[in-house]
Amino acid sequence: MDKIKYYILATVIMITSVSCSSLRYVEYDIVRPPQILLPGAEPIAVVYNVKDTAVSEIETLPTDTVRGIFFGMMMTSLKNSIYSQAVESYMMDTPTGKAIEEDHAEILAEYLGRKSIITLNELAVSPELFADTLDSDWYLSTRRYILRANITMIIPESNGPMTYTVNDTITWQGSGYSLEEAITSLPEQRETIAEAMVALSNKVSEIYLPYREKVGRIYFVSIYPLMRKADKYWKEEKYDEASYLWEYVFENTTNKALQGKAAANMAIYEELNDRYESAIMWARMAFALFSKRHNFYDSHIAYMSDYIHQLKIRVKEKSMLDKNSIYAFPKQ
Repeated sequence: MDKIKYYILATVIMITSVSCSSLRYVEYDIVRPPQILLPGAEPIAVVYNVKDTAVSEIETLPTDTVRGIFFGMMMTSLKNSIYSQAVESYMMDTPTGKAIEEDHAEILAEYLGRKSIITLNELAVSPELFADTLDSDWYLSTRRYILRANITMIIPESNGPMTYTVNDTITWQGSGYSLEEAITSLPEQRETIAEAMVALSNKVSEIYLPYREKVGRIYFVSIYPLMRKADKYWKEEKYDEASYLWEYVFENTTNKALQGKAAANMAIYEELNDRYESAIMWARMAFALFSKRHNFYDSHIAYMSDYIHQLKIRVKEKSMLDKNSIYAFPKQ
C-alpha cells in the first residue's frame, strides 16, 4: 500500500511540474476482502485454545496476562470489523495448547451449529532491548517485539483444518542524556504489550474478515470557474454537488484536456460510492481524452492507466464479497 501512495505522490509532482493546473491528493477508505472467504452464511466461532505462551524471561509480565490481552484484542479487532455480526466467541474449558484435531474439530463444529471455527493455538512474544550511545552526550534505546500467532480455521465439510502463522514486528525508540534515561524514556511494558497485541490481532482479523484500507487518489483542479467551484464543494465534503459540476463541464466544454480532468474526477466520485463499473467507464474516457492531447509517456496517462487497473481489482473484490450474504452488511 505504501508503494501505491508513493507512486501517486510522485505522479502529483510530475504532473505539477509540466502543467499549469494544480492537483489535490485525497485519501479515503475502501473495503478489502479477507484472505479466506467463508463458504456459508453462518458466523465464525472464535475459540480460545491457548495453554502455553512463549514469552522471553527478560519480560516480567505474566504469560497468562499476555494470552488474555491478545485474545481480548483479537476478539475486539474481529468484533470491531464492519462485519462484526459474522463473529462469535467461545472459551474452551480446558485449552489443549495445540491445534484441535480434525475429528474433534468436526464434533466442535457440530456442537456450535456447523459454524466455521477459528482457534488460537499458539502465541509467541520475543522481546529485544537495545541501547547504545550516538555520541558522548546522547543515548538511543530500542524495544522490539517479534510476534507470532498460530491460528487454525476449521470449515465444516471442507478438506480439513487450515493453519496460518501470523508474524509481526513492533518497535519503539527512546533517547536521553544517559543510558538509563534512554531506557526509561521507552513506553511502559504493559502499554507496549497491548499495542503489540493490537497490531498482531489486526493482521489476524484481515485473514478472516473484510477490512478497511486507506487508499490515495488524485483529482484535477483547474482555473476554470466551475472546476474551482467543484473543488470547493469537494473540500467541504459535498461530493454530490462537486460531481454535478464535473459532469456538466464534461458535457458542455470542447476543451479535451478539461473534459479529461472532469472525467478523471468523476471516476473518483463513482469509486467513492462503490460504483466501480461506472468509475472504470469515466477513467477510460479520461485516459482517451488525455491520449488525444499528449504523447504516450505523459504522466496523466500513466496515472489513469494505473488507476483503471486498481478499479478492475476493486470490481473483482466486490464480486468475491457479493457471493456470500454474510458479507452483505452495511460497509459504512
